[in-house]
Amino acid sequence: MLVVSEYLPLRGGTVSQTMLHARELDRAGDSPLVLTRPVPGRPRHEEIDGVPVERVGLAGQGVVAKAAAIAATGWWLWRHRGSVSAANVMLDSDFAAIARAAGVRAVTMTWVGSGDAGRCLGGLLRPLRRRLLAGVRHVVLTPTMLAELAGFGYDATIIPVPVDPQRFQVTDAGSRLLARQQLGLDDEPVVLFVGHIKHGKGIDLLLEACRRLNDTAGPFRVLLVGEPPLRADRAYEDELRRVASSSELRGRVHFCGRSDDPRVYYRAADVFCLPSRREGMPNVLLEAMASGLPCVAPPSAGGHDLLMGGLGAVPPSGSPDDLATSIGELLASPADARSIGLAAASAVRGEYYSPRRVIAEYQRLWASPGALRCREPPASRPAGPSDPG
Repeated sequence: MLVVSEYLPLRGGTVSQTMLHARELDRAGDSPLVLTRPVPGRPRHEEIDGVPVERVGLAGQGVVAKAAAIAATGWWLWRHRGSVSAANVMLDSDFAAIARAAGVRAVTMTWVGSGDAGRCLGGLLRPLRRRLLAGVRHVVLTPTMLAELAGFGYDATIIPVPVDPQRFQVTDAGSRLLARQQLGLDDEPVVLFVGHIKHGKGIDLLLEACRRLNDTAGPFRVLLVGEPPLRADRAYEDELRRVASSSELRGRVHFCGRSDDPRVYYRAADVFCLPSRREGMPNVLLEAMASGLPCVAPPSAGGHDLLMGGLGAVPPSGSPDDLATSIGELLASPADARSIGLAAASAVRGEYYSPRRVIAEYQRLWASPGALRCREPPASRPAGPSDPG
């Protein structure tokens, strides 16, 4: 069973990761079920791509909706505890705690964002949450996240986000030309962003970087693919549009809206930039890499875990100046950028990120006796390594 606060038809990195897990488990004959929160207009019980989906609790955001979802999830799991052999919880550790309390025998908690452990396991609620999470196996996506969780006394297993190599193919000259024709693009280089339009994604930093590039990089375009996930994020999009209408950027920036299939944008672009203020192992960065796109991502966006060793550009920070330098260097050297993109594609299309291997690692955890232990945290947190291994 996969427990996640949001699932299809909603979009996002955690949704995509859960979807790949569900499909691979179904392919392996493990009869997965996704337990999630309601979505207005969708039935409480349905099948998506052959995988049953159960929606419990209340739709919406906020404390009340989350409390209802936790209670409803616990009640559902308790009633079905005899038939649920294992549950993997994505993103929110409170659902992992309620799964254990409901009597699920094997529970794994997948931490998906850098900094999530600090917000959950620190502060006044730390002793309570540590007790509730006793017996839960912990999974992280990167070495940086492993070091963070170790700082709170938890052992964990690194299992990366899976990449579907059949869905995301390396772009050749012909498919690039066709994609650009579909999108109505000319020969100008394209800088691409894909993701939610919200402050945490750092799109304002990208636009400021592009303002700095205006005088040095020659003609180029910026495609922003995505939409605000919440009503509160619309004001941020409005501010981005004001920046995009400035004299330096007017006519260069295109708000493309939501796309259920961003592959055409990966094929059409020349550089992918993820300027996020905080990420774990971003799905969109892996997808862009698998498509052969040269990528720019600062450490805050997971660049130091995914792009080191010649697999992309990792600016020292997400500041506009640092982003502009990295983007400008790739735009100025198309041949070098292409080589970097191909190296990245080779790295992420290997066995380490394959859905089959990822699910096999989870199955091994579910089958192993006992839980990973929780130790007393060290006096100071260790620094995480930069090589994803």
